[in-house]
Amino acid sequence: MIIPQMENLKDGSYLGECKTGLVYVRLQVEVKQDTIKRIRLLQHDNGMGKAAERILTDIQSNNTPAVDDISSATISSRAMKMAVQKALEKAAQP
Repeated sequence: MIIPQMENLKDGSYLGECKTGLVYVRLQVEVKQDTIKRIRLLQHDNGMGKAAERILTDIQSNNTPAVDDISSATISSRAMKMAVQKALEKAAQP
């Protein structure tokens, strides 16, 4: 996973999505002053990965999707991190 620089991000709200196998994640990331201010989970289709949803708090607290996966919900955890990364990549575009 290549993490975008958390500086020079444009303020705004960005959509991120990830589909992998049986897991689909769609979320919205709000960025302000190079900080993840809010992550809103819009959709999470999962098998048994509901526990992974708490990873969004870790991502926001650490201001990066480079956090540890939630055990027993690895695929959903990785899908959520990838969706956040995709949203941040949009915020980093010139």
